Amino acid sequence: MSNDYAVIATTVIFGVLVIGTAHHYAMVKRVNDLRDERTQSVARARERALDDLRNGREPSSDDLNAAHPSRLEHEGTQGALVRWSAGLWAIVAINLAIGQARILMWAGGADPGPAPELAHIVFLDTAIAIALLMLEAIGRGIRRMRTAKPLAPWPGDSAEQAQLTRISREHRKGRQAPHPQPDTAAATTLPPNSSPA
Repeated sequence: MSNDYAVIATTVIFGVLVIGTAHHYAMVKRVNDLRDERTQSVARARERALDDLRNGREPSSDDLNAAHPSRLEHEGTQGALVRWSAGLWAIVAINLAIGQARILMWAGGADPGPAPELAHIVFLDTAIAIALLMLEAIGRGIRRMRTAKPLAPWPGDSAEQAQLTRISREHRKGRQAPHPQPDTAAATTLPPNSSPA
């Protein structure tokens, strides 16, 4: 451990703690918002079912299904993942804070020695925290990736579709798209300086 390493480690630990805590706070908030939305949805379905009963109507099966208490008990995969991730992040954040406190104690000593074991522990804790942040970012990116939906065919009839396909293909090859011309055998093109007979 050297003074330069202590400064670098302190900066990295601070940055990782700020970024990781902000990410996990946002993730927990998002799941709590979804849970609140689900609770409100169940409450609205119960109100509709009770209103139907009060007015002598049979509640709809959709409202009865939506009002079932099991909808509030099941947190889903995302909720379980957030709970697990928040617990893991708490452990990592505590280890980083302890490492930072040990760096401060080392730097505050009368004659700070090399302390290679402290440098090693701080490196491992920081590397694990950065790896977890990267995994979380990659996981979030993978969750947001969606496969492209197939394109609908060009609008219009089959002759127009064929013409648009041809123009698009020519444009994609790097040439400027020509002015639309019918793709029928009856269509004729005139030379530039000729007039119709």
